[in-house]
Amino acid sequence: MVEGKIITIDLDGIKSVEEFYLRLAERVELPAHTAINLDALRDVLLGDIAESLAFRWESVTQDVASHPEALKCLKRMLDELPHARADISISYKGCSN
Repeated sequence: MVEGKIITIDLDGIKSVEEFYLRLAERVELPAHTAINLDALRDVLLGDIAESLAFRWESVTQDVASHPEALKCLKRMLDELPHARADISISYKGCSN
């Protein structure tokens, strides 16, 4: 993993996995084979991205309530990432993981 700079990705106001993919792709170079689904994105984040990542999602409670079908699984996947890779973090505001 690359030491030093941490790339922060803001997820506030997110509505879908597709939007997560776009926000991620704006900040890091994704491999061409990256599919827009949670399994593929998890695999890429854990194996293909060298940069340290910090996801910030302060409006998580409101966003998940507004789009529960699309975002519950995304939140679950994000919750698991720091356990699998020490240089990935996720911070929420007003939400207990």
